[in-house]
Amino acid sequence: MFKRETNHRVIAAHKKSWEDRPDYEYPEFQQQDYRAHGSKTYSILECLGCEDIIFCIETYHSEWDDSPNASNLYDYYPPLFSRQKPNWYERLPIEWQDILNEIYIAIFSDCRRIALMGTRTLLDMYILKQIGDVENTFFKKLNKLQENGHITESDKEVFKNSYRCRKCLST
Repeated sequence: MFKRETNHRVIAAHKKSWEDRPDYEYPEFQQQDYRAHGSKTYSILECLGCEDIIFCIETYHSEWDDSPNASNLYDYYPPLFSRQKPNWYERLPIEWQDILNEIYIAIFSDCRRIALMGTRTLLDMYILKQIGDVENTFFKKLNKLQENGHITESDKEVFKNSYRCRKCLST
């Protein structure tokens, strides 16, 4: 169920089951008494260690596997992180930590546009704190950051390319 062994308490759960009738348009199904079936179980869980609350959807479908030990599919919200936060994370202002958390969630959820928008927001907040709102374009602000020693030339190129990439993602 989880990537590592954890203990959770189920706060609430609701199961919805379904069953499909055989498709009688096809003669091969007319003689069979089998019906595909499945369920979704929606659960709110509390971690007994860190006390975080997560939402879990457990999905079962009879057609996925014929074996009695077929695995169910689990989706978690927010998703479990795929990587550790950087060691400097705790030194960030709280509002920056919140945005960075959402960026990690977006990346793990394969929401690239949202991750890119969050990264741009975080970068804009950093620019505002370091050099103020003195330049009128993103590229001029990047140049000013580099001139003041806050980023390297290669950092600037990465940011420029990600800015250009956002236009690719919107098509």
